[in-house]
Formats: sequence, C-alpha cells, structure tokens
Amino acid sequence: MIPREITIPSSSQYLKLIGLYLDPTGSHVLLSMARRGDQTTASELLYLGANSNKIKQTSKFRSHEVTAVGWNEACEPGEPTSRPILLGTAKGQLLETTLAADTDRKFQTASVEQYCTQVFDVGKGNHCPITGISFSRITGTDKYFIFVVTWSRLYQFVGSVANADEPMKALALQQIFNVYLSIPETYIEMTSNKNAWLQLYYSKPKTMPKHFGWLVDDGLFIGQIDPDDGANDEQRSVIGSQDVVRYPSSAGVGVIPLAFVLTEFHALLLYADHSYGKLVSIAKDSVKGTIWVIAERAIFKYKVTREERNVWQIHMEKGDYNKAKSYCADNPLHMDIILVKQADELFQTEQYEQSALLYAETQSSFEEVALKFLQVWQIEALKIFLKKKLEMLKPSEKTQITMIVMWVVELYLNQLGNLRNEGKEHTNDFRAVQDDLDAFLQLPVVSDNVKNNRGAVYDLMSSHGDKHNLIRLTIANKDFERVIRLHINKGEFMKALEILKSQNLRELYYAFTPALLPAIPRPTVTALIEQGRHLNPSRLLPALINEIIRYLEFCVGQINCQEQAVHNYLLSLYVKHKPDRLMRYLAMQGQEASMVNYDVRFALRLCREQGGCTEACVQLSALLGLWQAAVDLALTVSVDLAQQTVTMAGTHDSELVKKLWLKIAQHVVREKNDIKQAMQFLQRCELLKIEDILPFFSDFVTIDHFKDAICSYDIVEPTDTCCACGIQLLMRPFYFFPCSHRFHADCLLAELDSLLPDAQRERLLELQKQVQSQLAVGGGADAVSTGSTNRGLSLRDQLKAEIDSIIAAECLYCGDYMIESIDSPFIADKDYERIRREWE
Repeated sequence: MIPREITIPSSSQYLKLIGLYLDPTGSHVLLSMARRGDQTTASELLYLGANSNKIKQTSKFRSHEVTAVGWNEACEPGEPTSRPILLGTAKGQLLETTLAADTDRKFQTASVEQYCTQVFDVGKGNHCPITGISFSRITGTDKYFIFVVTWSRLYQFVGSVANADEPMKALALQQIFNVYLSIPETYIEMTSNKNAWLQLYYSKPKTMPKHFGWLVDDGLFIGQIDPDDGANDEQRSVIGSQDVVRYPSSAGVGVIPLAFVLTEFHALLLYADHSYGKLVSIAKDSVKGTIWVIAERAIFKYKVTREERNVWQIHMEKGDYNKAKSYCADNPLHMDIILVKQADELFQTEQYEQSALLYAETQSSFEEVALKFLQVWQIEALKIFLKKKLEMLKPSEKTQITMIVMWVVELYLNQLGNLRNEGKEHTNDFRAVQDDLDAFLQLPVVSDNVKNNRGAVYDLMSSHGDKHNLIRLTIANKDFERVIRLHINKGEFMKALEILKSQNLRELYYAFTPALLPAIPRPTVTALIEQGRHLNPSRLLPALINEIIRYLEFCVGQINCQEQAVHNYLLSLYVKHKPDRLMRYLAMQGQEASMVNYDVRFALRLCREQGGCTEACVQLSALLGLWQAAVDLALTVSVDLAQQTVTMAGTHDSELVKKLWLKIAQHVVREKNDIKQAMQFLQRCELLKIEDILPFFSDFVTIDHFKDAICSYDIVEPTDTCCACGIQLLMRPFYFFPCSHRFHADCLLAELDSLLPDAQRERLLELQKQVQSQLAVGGGADAVSTGSTNRGLSLRDQLKAEIDSIIAAECLYCGDYMIESIDSPFIADKDYERIRREWE
C-alpha cells in the first residue's frame, strides 16, 4: 500500500489526538479527539475508511471523549460495515454502534455511524475512563463475553445473543448488558494508572482468545480464558487461572510501561522515553488566574474559565443532591444527571417508590425505567412512576396518555385478578386496590381518555374477566347497550331487562328482544306491552317469528313431526320471513310429491304470490309434473337451473324430455345468441339432432358453427371384419355406417336382395347393368353429366352415386329394413316345401 498523508479537518484544530484505533481488518480507523488546553470545543470522534482520503466527523459522538474501542473480531475484510462494536468513554459509558464503510463521494452527507446506544455505565456517574474493551463469542454456544478495563477495574460481562450463528445485527451486544440491569456486574479490582492497557491473545484469527493481559501498578496481570465457566448459566466469569507478573527491575522502580503486546508465551512491554524531560513544577498567576505547568524542556499554559461549572458534579458525587441541584438549575442536562444518579441510589437502596418519583422527572428511557421496576416486581413503584409521567404529559400528547392509562389500568386489573384468585375478594387489600382504581379512573385526564378509547378499555377488562368493573364503567359512561350485552353474556337476563326498561331508548328494545325472548319470554313480552304505541310491532315481529320458526324446526327436525299443517305453516314462514332457508327445506323434503309433508299446490301458490321465490317455484312445479312451466321459470333464472330441471324429469317420456331440451336450446340461441352452448346440447341429450335446432338459428349463421356436429368420422382398423361374412373388411370394397356396422359391398347387396321393395330392386339391377356396360365398352368414364343435380360428374359416377343412395340409405341392421322384416318368417313360402323335404 502506498503511504498517504491525510489532514485532520480544520474544525478539529483545537482538539488533540488522544487515541487512534484500527480494526483488525484494516477497513476502519477511529481517531479520538479531546479538548486541548482551555478550549471549550467538545470532544469529537473522527472516522477514516480504508478506501478514503478524507476524514469524516461523526455526529452521534460529539461531546463523548472516546478512550477505548472494542472491535468485532467476526467482521470480514471488505464488509460494508464494521458490525456492532463497543466504545468506551472517559466517563465510563459503554456505547454500541455500527460504522458504515466510507466512500469519496463528493456530496456524501450520510452519517458514518448507523446508530449510537449507551448499553452500560461502568462508572455509575463517576469519572472513570474506559481504557480497554474486547469481546468474543464462547465457542459452541450462543454466548459472548466482554472485558472492560478502567483505571481500577476489569469488568467481565457474559450473556447470550439471539441468532448467534448469523452475522451480528444492530443492538445485539445490548442483549448481554440487559442481564446486568438486575444483577451486579462482575469485576476484578486492582490499583492501576492511566496506562491500564488490555490485550488478548488469539492463537488463530476468528477464534476464541486463549489468555489476556492487563497493566496494573504491581505488574502485568495475566489470566487464562476458560470457556467452560462462561458456558455455565450459573457462572458469569470466563477467567480461569490468573497471576501478576512483576515488571523488570531494569526499567526502574515504579516505572510502568505505556503499553504491551502479548504472544503465546511472552509479553513485550513499551516504556516512555524522555524527549521533553520530566515535569518540574506547577504555578498559578494570582492576577490573571493562569496556571503554568513546567517540564524540563516545555511550558504548558492553562487558563481557568467557569470554574463553578463542575461544582454540581462534586456535590453530586458526595451525595449532597440538593446543593448539586442549586448549581445547575439553569442546566437541564446536568439536572437530569443529578436526578438519575439520585434515583439510581434510591433504587439500589430499595427505596423504590421515592426513586420512581425522581425517575419520572428525568429524561431516562421510559422503557428502561419501567423494566427496572418490573425486574424487581415493584408494581406499586411502577404505578407511581407511570402516574407521575402522566401528570407531566401535555394534553396534545394523546398517544402517550393513552398508552400510560391503559398500562396503569392493566396493572390494577392484574392486582385485582391475583387477589380474586387467592380468595381475597372481600379483604381490605382488595378494597384498597379497587378504591385506587376508582380514584384513578375519576381523574379528568383519565376519564376523558377512557371515554375516547372505551372500546379498548372494555376489551381490556373483558380479557381479565373483570365484569364487575366493566359493568360499573359502562354505567358511568352511560353505555347502556354494552351494559345490557354484558348482563346477557353473564346469563343475567332479568338484570338486562331491568336496565332496558329503565332507559327511554326504543332502539335497544329492537336490538335485544331477540336475545331476551328465548330466555325470559313472558317478562320480555310484558315489557313490550308496557311500551304500548312507542314501539313499532313490525320491527319486533322478526324476533317473535324467529322463536316460532325455531320451535317448528325443532318439531320437524328433532321429533320428526309429519303433520301437514305444521309443515305448511313453517313453509309459509320461510317464504315470508326466511326465504334463504326455503330451498334447504324443500331439498330436505325430497323430490317425490307423494313423500313430502307439505301441500305442494299450496306452497306453489304461496311462492308465486310472495314473489322472489323463482327457484322454489321451479322445484314445486317440477314436483307437480308441470315440466314445461318449470323449465320456463328456470330459464328466467339461469340456463344451468333449466338443465337441472330437465334432468329431474328423467327419461321415461322421451318426447317430453326432447321438447324441454328444445325449449332450452331455443332460449340459448334466440335470447343469448350462444351458438356454442346450443351445440353442446346435442352431446347432453341423445334425443336431439342437428336438424332439430337448426330452425332456431338465423339465416346469417355459417356452417362453421355446425361442422363439428355435422361432420363425423371413424377409423377402420386392419383387423376390422365384415358384419355379414366375417372376412377382413379391407379385402374388398365396403360400406361403413355411422352406427359402426360395416359390410362388404357384395355382402350388403346379397343381404338386401330380399329386403328391398320390388321397384328399388329392379332399379338397382338396371343401374348395375348400366355400370357393367360402361365398363365393357370402356367409354363413359370421361363423359360428364350436364344435369343440374349432378353437374360436373361423369356418367359412371352418377350411376354409382344412385346405387349408393339405394344400398347405403340405411344400415342393414339398424334401419327400417330390419324392423319391417320382424314379422317375416324365417323360411319363405316358396322355399318351404324344398327345405322340408331336405330335413326329412
């Protein structure tokens, strides 16, 4: 790689470089810049990509003095991001982020860091810079361990990460630290200085480290990493055997290395040189307040400004929170820090309710604070926190108000449900929780929110089975419809009826009469009568009719009542009030008129008078044998219904069936002009022929529409034989009839000789002689007829055509010849005597 010289942005000229961090792949470089001298410029974190010549400023780390970086060892070279990494600050904060690979696009404005989230605070508010961070996955598990080093402690965090086998996603490392929100973190405490360096040794890249080293005052702390301990859920440590290796005496007593590097068996230590000499003294200008620090070959000047700006922090660290607040009343950020620390301290000392009040005044994450109380199951403190947050919300923040109201209500419902399950429904504890809930619901902001979201609150109470509070709330909101419905669902029909009678809402009578009538019929009808003319009887009629229908259906379906009066009445109710059930009833009764339990003629007349029951009229007409009327009605609905009706007619009366099919065909052709569908009827009904439906078509229809129905063909196989002599058909000229009967020409002539009428027989003989004469003389083959009928045919072809018209006019076995010969004796009269003598 060609060396490059890259200039630090001019905006960072007042900052000093306190750290440079390069990731293992060489793709990402971070430069930590801190305030130089008395400048007030905030600390910055700069970024340089491997393929970039320009340093970029990060936006989310401004004012964070980054003192350590833990890179993601699983990151591959060339990846567009660094995957999640950890950054440590001078205040002991642990931040998780993901860096995006940089480019040199001229107008690029996207932020380098994709996100920035504080996942832990090892300093707990103290100035405790983090000097080293490293993390790695425990082999064969979904767990990771994280080492964090400060000036005095080495922290280790062990926890699981979801989908550990996949590339780590954003906020994955936060999952590990979440465990330590409820349990204390594990650490080793040793005396060290600012050079508290951390290094880990890896035998191979992308593998779990074998051991680590930590610079402390007494020497180099060496520890072995034992993955078996970390894999155990009960153990939250991966450090096995450990020892402190003393620094070499040749470096001088008390001289501590600046840094070191680990190999598998050795450590290389780096010591500072004396380029500027050692520090000599420090002095202060009493007039200007300037502070001077003198070294052997350099002088450093410091100017004190806003000395009181950190007094609040001093008092806060001493625990004098009231004084600390007095020094930062005009600084919300500092005030928030004090409140958080005070709340944390109260929480740690188990003063949960007081800490809840303070947490509510801070800008701490709402979810994190709520989770803290849930983890220690301090429901009362959580309710105090939520109520305090609710008081601080503005009326315009409706979404937040709704969320908190719902949560608090659910907490109360959970408490009441638990006490109810424990049999403490009549205890003082139960009454106290109920009174608190009532008082909460009466708060103006809560009352308004519940009214606007009553459906969600009702559903919440219903899910907890708290019908008592649900009914009280609906009554308070004057939601009588829901109150009545709740009583009905509980089976308290009389209570529901009493509430219904107490209200002057007529629509509720129409809505709930169908539900009350089956359960308490007499009181319900009495209540209806008491309303007098205020109710519309026609709107109540369906509810009354429904019960009658239900009873009649019970009689018909369950006890098999076959009385015609019952069936006729049920059918009339179906026709007038439940037409959707009519066809199901008719189908259940069957298609045989003698077997149905109702009066078919009465039913047909009723359906016709009512109207809108065309399908029922079709079925009833069919039951009465009025097939033509049934088909006519069916065609007003659909062609499919008409076809089904014809199918019901059976095949015992072929003429009737044919006539019905012709009705449908005529309708399809003339009304719908659907020639294709009409031709399909020829396949569905064997009684129909093409000539039956041709009259229905207009004169402009071409033969293309009928060629499939008119033209037919069959295949003659080499093995086919003559039906008369049984010899292979293809041996001699033959005739093939549409009925599939086939005969040799000479065999057919021989069979027809006795069946043809005398006139046709004589004509046939004459035609055969003419053909023979044409063949004998060898002429006529080219003679062409000029007659109008056979124009263009030779004379011989005309003779053959006429012969065919006699011989092939109809099949020998299927035609009229065979039918007419049914009464002919097997032996002709003229042959009788001869045959009788032969048998003697």
